[in-house]
Order: sequence, then C-alpha cells, then structure tokens
Amino acid sequence: MTDEQEQQLPEEPALPDPETGARTWTALVRREDGVRDDRPLLWRTDSGERPTDEYLAEVGYAGLIETPAPAHDPLTHRAVKRPWQIDGAEIVEAWDVVALNSQEQADALAAHKEMLAAHAADTRWQVECGGLEAGGVQIATDDRSKMMIGFAQARALANPAYMTGWKGADGAFVMLDASVVIAIANAVAAHVEACFALEATVLAAIAAGTMTTTAEIDAAFAQM
Repeated sequence: MTDEQEQQLPEEPALPDPETGARTWTALVRREDGVRDDRPLLWRTDSGERPTDEYLAEVGYAGLIETPAPAHDPLTHRAVKRPWQIDGAEIVEAWDVVALNSQEQADALAAHKEMLAAHAADTRWQVECGGLEAGGVQIATDDRSKMMIGFAQARALANPAYMTGWKGADGAFVMLDASVVIAIANAVAAHVEACFALEATVLAAIAAGTMTTTAEIDAAFAQM
C-alpha cells in the first residue's frame, strides 16, 4: 500500500466523550444478544463518574427503561412483560394483562385466602400482646407478662390479704391487693379470649369470601 493510499483511508470514528452527556439509564441490555447486563454502570471515568448514556450506546448497550406492571386484579389476571424490542437507543418495558384460566384463578384465590389468614393471625397476636388498662394500671399482655399475671392471680386466690408491687406497661410501679390482681387477671383473660374469638370470626369470613382485603381485617381488629 502506498503512502498516498494510506492517507486516503477513512479515520476510525471516535467514541463519544464518556465524561460529557446524560446519565439517566439505570439498567442496560446488550444489543448483540438482548441480555440484560448492568455491569457497565459500575465502570468509572477518570473523574469517577460512570460513562454517559451516549458512550454506553456507542459500545453496544441500550438503556432499559423499567416500568411498573399495569393495574390488574391478581385473582383473575396476571401481567406479562413483552419481549424487548431493541430498535433504538432505549428499550421501554411494555406489558400485557392476561386472563388466568380457571385452575389458575382457583390457585390464586386459595393463595390469597392463605395470605389473609396469616395476616389475621398476625394482627390478632399484635392486638393480643398490645396491652390494656385494668384496675387503673397499664398492663402489658405479651406472653411473659400474661404468665406473671397468672402467677400473681394464683397467689391472690390463695391469700385474700395478698399484696404485691406491680410494674405497669408505662414503667410506673403500683401496689396491688388481691382483689385488683384477680380483676386484672380476669380482664387479661377476657381480652385474650376476645382476640381469638374475633380471629375465628375473621377466618370464617375469609373462607366465605365476605372479607377479602387486609384493610378489612385491620378494621375489624381496630374495634377491640
């Protein structure tokens, strides 16, 4: 090749400046095979910034613009992402909402009811252990406190002259006589029984399909 021919060869195009431009992409797809690959977002320029979107596009990447699934009823439909169409610098996720078949709907309903039942059990436990006021005292009703109340009740029943110092849930110490200890123990027992009775009612409503949201469960227990 002559010197004149070498001079006529086109120059290789320069890449965009990785320091100057936009940095809006938060996810990447390799254009050559359509595979998501966010590793270039960890690359750093001399100034410590990640390369610009323009530079990443030039070296073979497309920006993936992630979008939330469209609103749908998960008991009857599901959202499915469409295959990526890499025909520009960016890929915007698109979705389809597809109807569930009868078996999928039955499975979804069963899973939903199982979730609601678990939420009801957890809410009952929180209310049960959330404390109450009895005998003018703030009473803790966690499992250990209920056990200590039971011990005190047994001693109060055995000795009408029984007196004890009790630390309330608010941190204040008070002296309680036997009658107050027994009244507190009865109030705690009634509270626990009411919590479980309400849970049973809620579970029956879930099974019957008349209670279908966690908000309805929360509202039921909020009345206690």
